[in-house]
Amino acid sequence: MDFIVHWILLRIVFMTDWFSQHGIEFAAFVLTLVVTVVGWVVEHKSSKERNKDREEDIKLLREQLEASNATVSTLRDQVRALESQADALQRQATIQEDEASVPEWELRQVQNLRHSVANNNPFDAKDVRVELSNGNEYELGDISRGSESSFLFLERGLEVSTNDDVRITWALPDDLSHRFFVMKPAPPYHRS
Repeated sequence: MDFIVHWILLRIVFMTDWFSQHGIEFAAFVLTLVVTVVGWVVEHKSSKERNKDREEDIKLLREQLEASNATVSTLRDQVRALESQADALQRQATIQEDEASVPEWELRQVQNLRHSVANNNPFDAKDVRVELSNGNEYELGDISRGSESSFLFLERGLEVSTNDDVRITWALPDDLSHRFFVMKPAPPYHRS
């Protein structure tokens, strides 16, 4: 047993001697190891916090992106609705233009042979005439919009056929060289 105690004592002496010779190096090694581990722990913790911050930023950006996409989708729907409304308004305007482009003249019997031509158009008409199929014509002059001019339809008093369509012709105030026309049926003749 002495041997074992002696051996343990020798070991302690040896370790003490070793520590005395290499203690500074060992302490430096332990200190380096501790600083490295502490640095790694601090860096890991800091990295986790930065990662958490990045995840929160990414989550916020995703929410903003989803909100932006929802806004874009809503705006696209609104644009489609506005385009649809614009198309409907364009069609309505085209219909109104087509309706407005059809001249509105009224030919009616006033009394016996006296007949009247009414300008129901949104424009004034110059040099208005009523032309018959037999070549005769009645010059009514200028008829402003919303007014009318009368004439004696002498052919109606004759026993010849005057139930043919008549042609009303006119020019516009800004272009007297071009004449427009519309065909109208002669109104039924009533003797009064």
